[in-house]
Amino acid sequence: MNGFARKALLSCLTFLSAACVNSLNAAYFEGFDNVGNITVNSDPLRWSWFNKSQNAGAAANDPSLGGWWQGVTTSTFNAFAGPANSYARADFGSSSLGNVFSNWFITPTFDFVAGDTFSFYTRTIPNSAYPDRLQTRLSTSGTSNNVGADFNSVGVFTTMLGEINPNETAGVYPDNWTQYTYAITNSFTGRIGFRYYVQNTNTNGNYIGLDSFSTTANLHTPVPEPSTYLLGSVASALLFYCRQKRNLRRVNA
Repeated sequence: MNGFARKALLSCLTFLSAACVNSLNAAYFEGFDNVGNITVNSDPLRWSWFNKSQNAGAAANDPSLGGWWQGVTTSTFNAFAGPANSYARADFGSSSLGNVFSNWFITPTFDFVAGDTFSFYTRTIPNSAYPDRLQTRLSTSGTSNNVGADFNSVGVFTTMLGEINPNETAGVYPDNWTQYTYAITNSFTGRIGFRYYVQNTNTNGNYIGLDSFSTTANLHTPVPEPSTYLLGSVASALLFYCRQKRNLRRVNA
């Protein structure tokens, strides 16, 4: 086999081996050790963040001002697991008081099948006098992370799976890490949206954490481009060529 054929074969086999390894990763876990590193709105296989709170101002575009970002431990709490600050958080900095908070944190895209589950842990500050609220919403619209244009919108996340403290009542949001688990009943490609949604923010809205998200679903596998199929065909052809040449050498020996 000449040098070009050898390199082409090695590249093809490397690609195919990586695809096989990825298909074995049937479970996904995120511990939020570095929220900034996992949040990329333009990448459907990473987390997304959108602050659509009313009059969010600069906080709408800068997660250091008012997004879902790294947990802090001073006067709050430690993570459920891992390093003390290894959780994602949202809080009253989502907008100025008196405005509706609608602050979204969206999972990567998953290929769900019926029977899959996902779970997470959440909590607020002990003895908080300012009730918090969290919605867990589902999108079945593929890789889309569209949450709509404003604080009243939910975009493609039209399915409400659960809501913690919908009436914004003091003492209802858990102040110890509490696990919530949801089951998927049909097959689709989509994403899960966590919406920090507080309406009466003159008296409500304080600080919540999200930790240890896990699911039995696979990360979304994009449909291969035609060039991918061509690459696989080239690999097969090269393997056939090598075998035939080796057999010919044996016969002529």
